[in-house]
Amino acid sequence: MARFAALLALAGTAGAYVAPVAPKVSASALKASPLDGLEGGQVPLGNWDPLNLADTTQFGPTLEWYRAAELKHCRVAMAAFVGMVLQANGWVFPGNIAPGVTFKSCVGATPLDTWDNVPLYGKYQIIAWVGLMELCTEIQKPHYLMGGKVGEVNFDPVAKTYSLWDPVGSMKKWDDATKARGRLVELQNGRAAMFGVAGLVSAWKTDGSVPLLNFFPDYTGGLPTEPFAANWHLSGI
Repeated sequence: MARFAALLALAGTAGAYVAPVAPKVSASALKASPLDGLEGGQVPLGNWDPLNLADTTQFGPTLEWYRAAELKHCRVAMAAFVGMVLQANGWVFPGNIAPGVTFKSCVGATPLDTWDNVPLYGKYQIIAWVGLMELCTEIQKPHYLMGGKVGEVNFDPVAKTYSLWDPVGSMKKWDDATKARGRLVELQNGRAAMFGVAGLVSAWKTDGSVPLLNFFPDYTGGLPTEPFAANWHLSGI
């Protein structure tokens, strides 16, 4: 009996030194996605990346580049959608877009026709303005691919002043939670605007493609594949 008690004591002592078994981790938990924690994931879909474009192990900081491109497209789409709605209701800028050509005189049956009616000098101004914003974004230090802020546009990139999106500095008073919500709202509205612009262009370009908008007038110009069809062609014809 004494020997049996001694064996039990030794077994208990040895058991005290056995390392605890780590809990099993699922394969999905081991494979973390670069999208985890990235702003813009929407409930219930969450992060959506069927082509694994977020994997930056081979191609460098592509995820940051995609997010910057998405944000630019969101902002352009929001401006385009608002512009299309305003122009369709007769709201235009005052003054001239080119010497002797008023904004109002360019208004066509659809916003796409309006673009075709804009003189070439007016189109050059628009392209130059967009190019200036792009240049100011790309020359800021640090670059958005190297730790800089994505979507920040300052017309003095060196001093980081004259912000395009907050010229009066009202957002500086926002706390972190308000800023985070504002960024999420901007992405959500921008994504909706991209679908909206695509739907409007499709309704004007292809009759019947958007049944609810069949009452829209048809557009027969060169957009979206030939933005300068009303002025010149690459073929020279």
